[in-house]
Amino acid sequence: MSQGCVRLALVGLGLIFAGTGCVAQSEYDAQIMANRKLREELEHSRIELQDARNQAELARSRLSTIENELFTKDELVANLSGERDRHLEAFRKAQSALEMLASRSPQDPVVLTQALPPALDRALRDFATRYPERVEFDSKRGIVKWKSDLLFALGSDVVMESAKGVIQEFAQIMDSEPAEPFDVTVVGHTDNTPIARPETRRIHPTNWHLSTHRAIAVMNVLHGFGIDEHRMAVMGYGELRPLVPNTDDASKAKNRRVEVFVVPHDSVALMDAEIEAVNRATRTELFRPTNPSDIK
Repeated sequence: MSQGCVRLALVGLGLIFAGTGCVAQSEYDAQIMANRKLREELEHSRIELQDARNQAELARSRLSTIENELFTKDELVANLSGERDRHLEAFRKAQSALEMLASRSPQDPVVLTQALPPALDRALRDFATRYPERVEFDSKRGIVKWKSDLLFALGSDVVMESAKGVIQEFAQIMDSEPAEPFDVTVVGHTDNTPIARPETRRIHPTNWHLSTHRAIAVMNVLHGFGIDEHRMAVMGYGELRPLVPNTDDASKAKNRRVEVFVVPHDSVALMDAEIEAVNRATRTELFRPTNPSDIK
């Protein structure tokens, strides 16, 4: 082969190689760019996926919180519904008791739904038999009513000695074993005669004070005869709970009284409307004689 031919062949191969190298580099660069773009898109997709997972976790947490709140609210609604039902039932019972109380006159005795124990019932019957001129006992309804007077001097809260003997016997009955499940609430009442004497007003400014002080005095006498003071309570209504209108001396004498309610332990007799007394109280009424024409 001649030198010219050799030179021509070498030039041709060089052109071929040169042309082939330029095409491969371009494709290589393009592939690098494409891979780089794919990697960026993949990283962006990974970030978006993680964000989506975080959002899903937040949504699940929020859903759980809402479900717990709904459960709590459902419990609250159920509790409120139960409380409403209990209040409605209590209201119906109170309304029924008040309607029953409104239907009877002030002189009517309190009707009991709970009978006294037989031994206590028998003791009170015997007690009433011994003092027929003073005490009346309704065995069927468990009511003891004192017909005789609980003696107080005019405007005084000192129990007269003439009243203490019968009170002592009553205290002995209430301190006996059959009466152990029962407490006593002493309630004082007056007529509507205003307290006028300065010496009386210094001790008892109003009839409310006088009625309460007399209830305390009776409680102290009962305590002195052996009834534990933890079993007793006192109230005073002054002139606000008359048995009859204060129209004359006789009616005022009926309204001046001290009542003793016998109630089960741990019960509070609602004397304001006598609702609890309707269910479970035994009432004892103690009347005090005074000269109604005198001034307190």
